[in-house]
Amino acid sequence: MTHEGIPEEHAEAAKALREGAKGFEAIELSAARPYSMDDAAAALTEITGSPVKAQQFPLDAMVPTLTGFGFPADIAALYHEMTGAITRGHVAFEGGHRRVHGETDLATVLRGILGR
Repeated sequence: MTHEGIPEEHAEAAKALREGAKGFEAIELSAARPYSMDDAAAALTEITGSPVKAQQFPLDAMVPTLTGFGFPADIAALYHEMTGAITRGHVAFEGGHRRVHGETDLATVLRGILGR
């Protein structure tokens, strides 16, 4: 743990956020490497001991699915917009900016979320 209670593996990203941008500057935060949905499914399979398979769903099903889970309609619509932009390649690192890579792997994050 760092002196502020931030796990050491999150220290670089936390430091970048605390420092903030200098003037008009973007800081691109990322994992140490890219992960796919299949990577997430494999990690969840390992963590839970139950088979997990990534499946693609129709984007138009997102809003009714999320609202069915209790999300407010406006938040579900924002997730729909964001997911559509990501899948169409409109959301990506621009490059040419300060880039900070995290050190925590996906399985560690998922274990923390699941309490395992």
